[in-house]
Parts: sequence; C-alpha cells; structure tokens
Amino acid sequence: MSQQVINNVLFHEIQQFRQIWPWIAVTLPSIILSYGLYMQIYLQQPFGDNPAPDQVLWVLWFFVGIGMPLFMYMIKMTTTVNREGIQVNFFPILTRTYSFKEILHYRIKEYGILDYGGHGIKMSCSGFALNVSGNWGVELEFAGQKKVLIGSQQSEELFQAIKIAMNCHH
Repeated sequence: MSQQVINNVLFHEIQQFRQIWPWIAVTLPSIILSYGLYMQIYLQQPFGDNPAPDQVLWVLWFFVGIGMPLFMYMIKMTTTVNREGIQVNFFPILTRTYSFKEILHYRIKEYGILDYGGHGIKMSCSGFALNVSGNWGVELEFAGQKKVLIGSQQSEELFQAIKIAMNCHH
C-alpha cells in the first residue's frame, strides 16, 4: 500500500525558486560584498569612498554574501491536499492550513504581476498569494470574499484533488 493512501494525501507538490532573476538579485550583492571583502581585508585597499570597518564588512558578507543565497536555496513551498484540508508550507517562513469547511468557492486561475506583485508571499487588493513560479494556481474564496491564491506548476491536479476532497465534505 502506498504512503499516499495511508496518509490520505490527494496531492503533494514541492516548488523552489530556481528562476534566474531572483538568483541574480541575491547573488549580485553577494559578489559585490565578496569583492569588497577581498579588496579591503586581503589587499588592504579601502572598499568604497567611505569604507566600513573590517568587522562590519565581515558581518555584512556573512549575512548578505552567504546568508541570503543560502536562505534563497532553502526556501521551498510545499502544498499538500488531504481529506481534512489544504496545507501550504512556505519553508522556513510560514505554514497555513485551509479547512475545506471554510472554503466557499475555488477555481483555477491564471495570474500576473499586476494581480499579486510577483512571486513569494504577497498581499494585494486581490487577496493573499503564496507562489514560487509560473502564473497558474488555484484561488480559494472564503466568507467575506477573502481570497487566497496557491500557485502551482500542477494547477489542474491541485484543483482536482481539492474537488475530490470537497465532495467528501458536502
């Protein structure tokens, strides 16, 4: 018997930031700080017009030069649908669970940058979004017209898993 049947998992997806543009945004400061550290510490040449003390440069390099790329590599969004609800874990930042009892409507939705302002954990006039890549997901609507968009590379499969689980609850 499969592990999915034992755990009543109807859908499971893991997504990570692997597009080039976020990596450029994270590694460019890392490269600049690494160069500055090399110039100031090893070549004994001040880095910039108003150089930071060596200790500050080391701390910045550790947190921005090493920490940010490592953090970016660790981020992953795991979406799981079981018979009780939908769990979205945006590791290591947050975990949300949406009970099927609270969902009024759901639909597959194509979204763009104007809807939620890009990828990540986003709030907008459209609602709350959790997405890592692409432009498709499943939008959930709750009482009070509150909406949550769950981005997915497998939006049709996510929708079908929600449909199956919702039918069990109604």
